[in-house]
Amino acid sequence: MAEKQMSASGSPRRAGVVSRASRRLAAVAAVIGVGASAPMLLGSGTAAASTLVPCTYGPIGSRLEVDCTDNDYTPATVTINAFCTNFANISMPPTRMGPRSRMHFTRDCGPGANPIFWLVNGESDWEKVQDQLDQMRQDQQDRADHHHHDDH
Repeated sequence: MAEKQMSASGSPRRAGVVSRASRRLAAVAAVIGVGASAPMLLGSGTAAASTLVPCTYGPIGSRLEVDCTDNDYTPATVTINAFCTNFANISMPPTRMGPRSRMHFTRDCGPGANPIFWLVNGESDWEKVQDQLDQMRQDQQDRADHHHHDDH
């Protein structure tokens, strides 16, 4: 009688472990699903990519390898946002690089994991100023349009 009770109590515990494992697999599958669509998400990010500070990047095993070149005569800032299959955030704070220089960055997810989403951006100080000027012009234009509509 005691034996029967033990097997009955041992069984649900095993079922709990299995369902927990399958839940974890489902979560990983969901994340990998995001990874599969990441190129589309990245497509929009690369459209505005810097022409003066091009970066090449890609996953190699558990690492995201990034090479950036600042072809401008002003310093540049490189930003890397990246996430891994183990939910690790391997993003890098904005990092400065000198004018007319190259830099290599390695971000590592750790053993058994690999990068699934990454957004790499390089921008020279000159480009940043141009963007700010464009934004100011756009704001001025928006205000002018807004005042024009108020008159009617």
